Amino acid sequence: MEIVDNVMEKTNSYPFSSENTDSKRGHRDNKRLSLHDIERAEVESALRRNGWVQIMAARELGITQRQIGYRIKKYNLSRFDAYGFRG
Repeated sequence: MEIVDNVMEKTNSYPFSSENTDSKRGHRDNKRLSLHDIERAEVESALRRNGWVQIMAARELGITQRQIGYRIKKYNLSRFDAYGFRG
């Protein structure tokens, strides 16, 4: 679970607290990032750095190709959205 370790190391630089949570929706205020948001950002940036080649991004994150495919689907990531080709 290297991705979790990578994300957890980076959480020290992110303002994160469970105190500012909207209990009905689970949203945090704009100053706080959830683990979900951090992981999504890490996966998307790894994909961008590797030209959206999933196997290379997965290796960089320390996860399998299947796991990164799951996260792409989970977070509804698309190379076209990332580069602004869709509205």
